Amino acid sequence: MKKILTIIAGIMIIGGLAGGLSSVSTIYKTMTEENQQYYEPYGLFYIQMLPGLSIFVYLIIGGSLLLAVSAFLKRYEDRTSIMESYVHTLVKEEPKPVQSAVSQAEQETIALFKQEKQKDVSPGDTGEDDRYYWKG
Repeated sequence: MKKILTIIAGIMIIGGLAGGLSSVSTIYKTMTEENQQYYEPYGLFYIQMLPGLSIFVYLIIGGSLLLAVSAFLKRYEDRTSIMESYVHTLVKEEPKPVQSAVSQAEQETIALFKQEKQKDVSPGDTGEDDRYYWKG
């Protein structure tokens, strides 16, 4: 797919450049002949002939976009293969048990918080009157 996109994009870009150069050279040759015959300014004729070049500009832009899509697909395939290798590596490794390195002071603090939490919640509290009023 990527090779086909790259080939088509290359053909489009080369065709656009070749057609554009051919059209410009034809316009220039026509203008020199017109100038020899009529001796008039031919700037207006250039302006009239330039929209004919738009198809070649579109070919170049389209070929560039196809090259960008091809490059994106190549990078995406590389990323996918790397992710697959990471997954296979992680699946093969056995998980190591995490050792808790909690100090004595941290254990005491956790125990105090648990005791305070148990004191705050009484079994008779239904939570019906939890409104606070401003006494001011």
